[in-house]
Amino acid sequence: MTTNLTKSINSVLKKTRNMPICSMVMVTYTYCNKFFVERGKEVDVMINAEHLYSKIATKTTQDAWSKENTHRVITFDRSSTRFLVEETQHPGE
Repeated sequence: MTTNLTKSINSVLKKTRNMPICSMVMVTYTYCNKFFVERGKEVDVMINAEHLYSKIATKTTQDAWSKENTHRVITFDRSSTRFLVEETQHPGE
């Protein structure tokens, strides 16, 4: 989210070069407001569709679950907090 927001703001500021300060502030405000309105609409659609998490969070969770099935803990020592994990290989990979 931060990287996308930074890129958006940078693209706005590139368009405002050689403009008076008031115009730069107004353009920046307009573009940021547009961004938040669009994102707000996306969130409303997700909430109405009863999604609990954003698309990125859902994809990250699904990727983690798919990787979870390919690892198995063989040994675990609680006193030294050491463990050995075996990665299972699927014939299709």
